[in-house]
Amino acid sequence: GNIHKSEYRDFWLNTLNPSDFVKRTILEGYELPFSGTPPPAFLRNIKSARIDNDFVRSEVLLLL
Repeated sequence: GNIHKSEYRDFWLNTLNPSDFVKRTILEGYELPFSGTPPPAFLRNIKSARIDNDFVRSEVLLLL
């Protein structure tokens, strides 16, 4: 069942008795285990991004 529905989540958390890692993942979602913040990078846009600049900007704003 869908772990986001309360009746299934209860089964996953209490009946199956998962590890703390699985419980945390069910409740909070999975986090990528980065070892640190990557350094800043400034790269040129690919040609298609330069051609359709308005689209790229609007999509980046949606992500933010």
